[in-house]
Amino acid sequence: DDRLFVSTDDGAIHCLAPRALAAGGRTIKPNSAAPSYGANIKVRAKTVLDMAKIDRGWCLIAGARDGSLAEYLAEETELTIVVVERDAQRVKAIRSRLMKTGLIGSRVFVLDAPYSDLPDYFANLIVSGRAMLGEELNLPVDQLARVLRPSGGQLVLGSIKDWPLASVE
Repeated sequence: DDRLFVSTDDGAIHCLAPRALAAGGRTIKPNSAAPSYGANIKVRAKTVLDMAKIDRGWCLIAGARDGSLAEYLAEETELTIVVVERDAQRVKAIRSRLMKTGLIGSRVFVLDAPYSDLPDYFANLIVSGRAMLGEELNLPVDQLARVLRPSGGQLVLGSIKDWPLASVE
């Protein structure tokens, strides 16, 4: 339809066409809402960051719960964050939440994809919002190890003592 869509560094999307649209177009801007992560996530995430000593590069959040961890990490670090959540309802809620803050697509990417689709060795830091908050979670540790950057990458998920044996072998 002879249109070119261009996205900018600040998240704006422009449509270029040979003629003006009859409706005059519309502008959608993220409202850049203040982050709304709770104190619980703040304390736990700060502990992880202090332990890992990583504040730039790529972070994988495996099991994001509600997106608050991604919000906190984007606010407090220079990490580019990839969220993988396998629950479609959670993905929808996380995307909606992060769209309101203007983070999605610029610093945070939310995927509903198998971990096997992720590239090897890309993550400097791997964390889990759901594991951080004590939710039962069966993460494929073998896939997480595959995407973790060698020589300095940090996998911080908390205790694995209650995980199914198949996840930790």
